[in-house]
Amino acid sequence: MREAKIKEKERREMVIRAYMGRAEVYNLMGKTALALRDAEKAKKVAERSGFKKLLADCMLLLCSVYDVLSRYRDMLEISKKAYDIYGEIGDRRGIASSLHIAGEVHDHSGDPVRALEYYKKALSIFQEIGDHKGQAEVLNDIGFVYDMAGNYNLALEYYRKSLEIKEKIGDERGMAIAFNNIGFIYHILGDYRRAIEHYRKSLRIRRKIGDKKGEANNLNNLGLVFHALGNYQRALEYYKKSLKMAEEMGDIKGKMMTLNNIGGIYQCTGNYKKALECFKKALEIEKRVNDPWSRATGLSNIGKIYFYMGDYTRSLDYHRKSLKIREKVGEESGRAKTLLFTGKVFIEMGRFKEAKETLKNAENIARKMKLQDVLGGVFLGYARIAIEKRRNKDALSYVLQALEVFGKSSSKVEIAEALVLKGKVEGTEEDFKKAIELLERIKRKYELALAYHYYSEFLLSKGRNEEAKEFISKARRFFKRAGNRHYMKKIEKIP
Repeated sequence: MREAKIKEKERREMVIRAYMGRAEVYNLMGKTALALRDAEKAKKVAERSGFKKLLADCMLLLCSVYDVLSRYRDMLEISKKAYDIYGEIGDRRGIASSLHIAGEVHDHSGDPVRALEYYKKALSIFQEIGDHKGQAEVLNDIGFVYDMAGNYNLALEYYRKSLEIKEKIGDERGMAIAFNNIGFIYHILGDYRRAIEHYRKSLRIRRKIGDKKGEANNLNNLGLVFHALGNYQRALEYYKKSLKMAEEMGDIKGKMMTLNNIGGIYQCTGNYKKALECFKKALEIEKRVNDPWSRATGLSNIGKIYFYMGDYTRSLDYHRKSLKIREKVGEESGRAKTLLFTGKVFIEMGRFKEAKETLKNAENIARKMKLQDVLGGVFLGYARIAIEKRRNKDALSYVLQALEVFGKSSSKVEIAEALVLKGKVEGTEEDFKKAIELLERIKRKYELALAYHYYSEFLLSKGRNEEAKEFISKARRFFKRAGNRHYMKKIEKIP
């Protein structure tokens, strides 16, 4: 009789572990519905059988599935239950893992301070018990908190520590995550070559181990780099592959992020109707995800479209909503970028005092965090204000500072914008031509239309009216199609 009971216990353990193993595989493949089904089955068997440790292990597995589905409340609730069970049976590794998951939930929910508290408690336990894999995972997540706060040097330090441990223990999935995160830091810092190099290393590993969700994320990130480089066709190819994978997996957060990025391509190419559709779809999905960073990004994106369409009141409203969220969650990098764009809105509205104050706030963050593209954008904003106030000497000084900054970060669009302002201040035709050639090559429609507009003014000032008509016509066509009444009125005033 006793032997039969032992065999029955072993059989149940085998059933639980089989369900758990299959759930892990399904989750890695992006088949979240199947992963959820098997994880819940494993939990039920463990609960009925009275296997406390296995029950807590099943709960942590469910947390990893909930994470993919952005069910953060469920994650927090079940991780607390697992923590209590591990505490009852004295399982230190389980306690640390539960704390780690609680940290992830607070991180996703926009509470980085509490996230760090949980991460550091988990890291301390993992170090005490010599769990290298646990240490590496927590170090990576601490790096992510600093990454989101814009402390890129500290983030890079933690990512590298995590990678070093993962390489030593042969954790391929962990290595892929670390390579991706390091690539993201280089991307933010404008080092696109090293960003691509690290993203591709991550992509190779993820394809090898069948990590579909990770693969989709890498494709998305590669799209972002080519987007930044002005290669929109290639960026769109990467984005569409990523979107297809996200839809197949039911990864709503991944779908939301990719829709935002596809909208960015349509924005750059001047297709504002499609861009707005993508951004609004993404913002609608965000309501189900409850991710403050994504909401802030979505609001900023919509604000940008209204800016390009010349609806500055609505643009300002969306940017202010975004700023409020970014300030609350402490996302300094995003805050600097939103402040920069808000400054641009104020300039177009003729509210130069507010523009300068807003740009100064963006400059302070950019200098602190070494955000070169934001700093260069601030200098261009100052130049625009100086031009409007007819202080050409000051304007030229700012433009030259912007060119110096953009030269280091290879920001083609911003270099072109700086050249246009330089041409306007100095009256040098060569600068206009260089800018137009560059913008035509990378197909940035709004900035190109502005360049045409300013170049036509230059030509008219030289009495070259017939040549000017061609560029006035080009600018008018774009702004009419974009519905930008602000610039249409400016163009109509040109004699």
